[in-house]
Amino acid sequence: MITQARRAAAVALCTGAAVLLGCSADPDAGEPEGPSFDSAEALYDAVDEVLRCPIFDNTNIMNIALSDGGFLEGLTCGEGMVLAWSEDREEIDEARGNFADLSEPSPAEQGPGWFVVDAEDSVQPQTGDGPEPPQPDSRDLEALAEELGAEYTEY
Repeated sequence: MITQARRAAAVALCTGAAVLLGCSADPDAGEPEGPSFDSAEALYDAVDEVLRCPIFDNTNIMNIALSDGGFLEGLTCGEGMVLAWSEDREEIDEARGNFADLSEPSPAEQGPGWFVVDAEDSVQPQTGDGPEPPQPDSRDLEALAEELGAEYTEY
């Protein structure tokens, strides 16, 4: 189970990246290739089939801050593994850009209107006693990209 402090740190990380950096992906870049999904939940289901995410519950939801003060609702597949989907290309490009400017390069996969990024190395480590944060059975985004026919990259 993700502790409130750990979840708050992940949300703060995303919020800080958007607010401090005000970044967005290159709007002239072509749309990534790969399958289309009709919701974040459909994306999560596809990722779960390959990576075997921890049990889905309301702690899997996270907000990715956008420059307009709004948020893109994302999902997690274990600690630091973030999935995001949107029908709005500008919104998903901006959210991708937030992760592109983290301090550590992060393996990622992307498709039209969605991405999955393994930002585990950029999440503050949990301190103190308590259970280990949940993890997927695999963090192999290259295998996931191959399975889904999507584009593997690093942000």
